[in-house]
Amino acid sequence: MDAAWLFGAAARGTAGRASDLDLAISAPHAGSVEWAMVEEVVEAAPTLRWEELRAGDPVRASILRDRVLLYERELGLADRAEDFDAAHVLLERALARLAEALHRLASEPGDDIVRDAVVQRFEFTVEQFSKTLRLALHQRGVQSGLGPRAALQGTAAEGWLNDEARPWRDMIEDRNRTSHTYRKEIGDAVLAHVPDHLARMAALAARLPGLLAPDHRLPRARLAA
Repeated sequence: MDAAWLFGAAARGTAGRASDLDLAISAPHAGSVEWAMVEEVVEAAPTLRWEELRAGDPVRASILRDRVLLYERELGLADRAEDFDAAHVLLERALARLAEALHRLASEPGDDIVRDAVVQRFEFTVEQFSKTLRLALHQRGVQSGLGPRAALQGTAAEGWLNDEARPWRDMIEDRNRTSHTYRKEIGDAVLAHVPDHLARMAALAARLPGLLAPDHRLPRARLAA
């Protein structure tokens, strides 16, 4: 398990005596055997219930909005390198799929299904982008909080951003606007910005492996020694 969060009423501080506890876990490396064990434990407990969340599930918006970190796995240097490489591959795929969706939208601008697909792929790509940045920072010995905003703050502190911070903040705001609530007018405004957000993420993603070349994978304190 990589991380666990509390969300819902307990995380918001509005829980009553009859409220339950909502927990979300991230276990990207768990296999079918591990998940079968989780199901067995939950099914045997009368007070537990679980469900698997997938991209686009509306419950994800609640988790992203309210979550309180309870646990985060500490990565060793070898784990960090391996996890970053895997995350970077997934990020490249996400960027490519977002580009494909934008290309299709350009040829079918009135298709609501394609428009929704672009928004969903944008949300997923920003999430994968922030995860990849966080793992890159961990390789440098820099601890970063969870979420896109914290990852970008750490990235800016490392001097990895070639431009002003404002466009990156706009990207996070656009992602939050579509994750927390979706209306057509909001979607239209965000869609207009997605090509620029995509280009900016793709440019930094292409630079990340070079920024983490062997001489740069040590914590800054050791490099300064």
